[in-house]
Amino acid sequence: MIKPSTLGYHDRYVNNRILKCLSRPQYIYSCGLTSLTCVVNFLWSRKLGIITQEVLALQLGFSAKSSGEESPGNRTILKWFRKFRAIHHLTGTENLFLDADSYLAPNSVGYEKMVANVKRTVRSKDTILIHHTANHYNIVCGYFESAEKPDEAYRKDAFVKRWLLLAEHYDRDNEGPIDSIRFRDLRKALRDKDYGVLRFNSKGEKVDWAPRHM
Repeated sequence: MIKPSTLGYHDRYVNNRILKCLSRPQYIYSCGLTSLTCVVNFLWSRKLGIITQEVLALQLGFSAKSSGEESPGNRTILKWFRKFRAIHHLTGTENLFLDADSYLAPNSVGYEKMVANVKRTVRSKDTILIHHTANHYNIVCGYFESAEKPDEAYRKDAFVKRWLLLAEHYDRDNEGPIDSIRFRDLRKALRDKDYGVLRFNSKGEKVDWAPRHM
């Protein structure tokens, strides 16, 4: 018999604000640009109006239909964001949030603190994350935890599996709008030094996340 005091829900969250701002579908090889389109609309759509991926590309100096390589690289994405902020005189920050060196091993000292920081960031109204692995960019939009064993589905003290939920703009081969990756698998995926999770912030500006037409 399980004591009622040990029962509860595991931590699960989806940031619907991000899903509202997702630019889908993307052009071929435009996942970096399309992810950045979601970022700028999440942070500044009420202030600037909706910025399409075509308009964003033109402001950055290229065409959305030929935005370059399949994976332009983290430095390039961060540079595009800085250029966009400069064009529109916006304050903000951009940085590499997690990579192979900073992503701690499960059960190590500081791991739970890192997970809590990721969750807090996903819930933020003025910060958004781009996930970059396997030559593809998409947006971190939530997280999901569940017990490992069926009879512990509602046990608060159960060992849980954790996933990051990823808003997906790739719309070919029946790709759904939300993908996921296990927290522990993300550490393996980041081992390529150019992969990482990028963080973008509006740095204290008043943020109205909802696009004007919603």
